[in-house]
Amino acid sequence: VLRCVRCSAAKCTNGFTVNGSVAHLAGCAARARHVALYASHGALCRMTNTIGTEVVQETFEGARCGIEVRGATVKCTGLRICGWKQAVWCDGVAGSATSIEVDDCEAWCMPHDDGESGHDEKSCAVELTRNVSATLSDCRLHDAFFGVAALGGATGECRRCDVQSCHNGVTVDASTLTITDCAVRASHVGVFVLNGAVCSITSSVTNDHAANAEMPPTWGSQTVTDVATAAVSIAAVVLLDNSAFLAVLAILAMLILMMLHRDLVIVDEEKEDVRGGAYGIEVRGATARCTGLRICGGKQAVRCDGVAGSATSIEVDDCEAW
Repeated sequence: VLRCVRCSAAKCTNGFTVNGSVAHLAGCAARARHVALYASHGALCRMTNTIGTEVVQETFEGARCGIEVRGATVKCTGLRICGWKQAVWCDGVAGSATSIEVDDCEAWCMPHDDGESGHDEKSCAVELTRNVSATLSDCRLHDAFFGVAALGGATGECRRCDVQSCHNGVTVDASTLTITDCAVRASHVGVFVLNGAVCSITSSVTNDHAANAEMPPTWGSQTVTDVATAAVSIAAVVLLDNSAFLAVLAILAMLILMMLHRDLVIVDEEKEDVRGGAYGIEVRGATARCTGLRICGGKQAVRCDGVAGSATSIEVDDCEAW
């Protein structure tokens, strides 16, 4: 049994290794050439950023992986985690229970050393592989090729997580994942479900856009209708002064201001639940259920593509897509 308080591991191949043991790391940090923390063989490890009532902002950084879990149980709270290949990697081992709970953490991947090549094409903020059970709550995942990847039989849940600046936000491949009240924004696909996976994506925030669709969008304390009325009034006054050219300019100026002001767009792009540069949600040979979501995609908001030999289905309930 090991308890570390405010300890720092640096210039090591592995920062902390917990093998078949019990460890509690409080307010600790690691910077390693390979893995910052490695838990395996039935180990139990708890990592927190608090020492009593004191909050310590430290980072677990591994040149390959920040935290690696194999056949062990790990709970992380309030940590900053980064790695080149994975920030967090949880890999199920046959015959051993593997689980991880990540709460209120920030995870990201480091770019290549040259600073110009970007991230590794398979880098992942949180990767769950094989028979893993995982829960992510109130986490911020960013700057990786994959934000969250559940692969080859993993089971997990994401609650109130924010996934940003990734090529694929959440990938569910032959696994089961529940996504609740999360914000996912990716350059390619927001949520990708494939190869027999089952994924449920839900927002508990009331989708009241449809109910308010007939209301004019607002600009400060004025509605668009008020602004348009003001433009016509100005044009009428100018016309009375026999200057049709100035009247046209007045109307055009008001219309340009209306279009430029962000609040005039009925659909607020900062409030969608899932956004992808190409596809918001893509389903291939898998099953997905979407409830109460706002979904946006560059090509398609929702794409469901049948694959030969695999059942493909999607259920979309009380959602808005554009």
